[in-house]
Amino acid sequence: MKDMEKALEAVDLILLPVSENPDISLKKPGTVADLYDTFSLTLLANLTGNPSITIPGPIRENTAGPAFQLIGKRFDDAGLLALAARISDIQAREI
Repeated sequence: MKDMEKALEAVDLILLPVSENPDISLKKPGTVADLYDTFSLTLLANLTGNPSITIPGPIRENTAGPAFQLIGKRFDDAGLLALAARISDIQAREI
């Protein structure tokens, strides 16, 4: 947790992919391990207690585009949600 706090001293948030594989099929994963592997990069926020939100990618031809996650400073949930709402508004205009 201390490393995360130190990383967020110089920035407002951290932007990371949700998955190592940007081409996530909309089909069900074969095993539970496959499901966990798909979202393994979301563990950072889960383990540190930092607020995070996932911004989905566009869906094209039965495949979801790369999603990303925003991780904010602890106890700044409102700031993170406000930024996510602005990003969502921008994405909605581009569709």
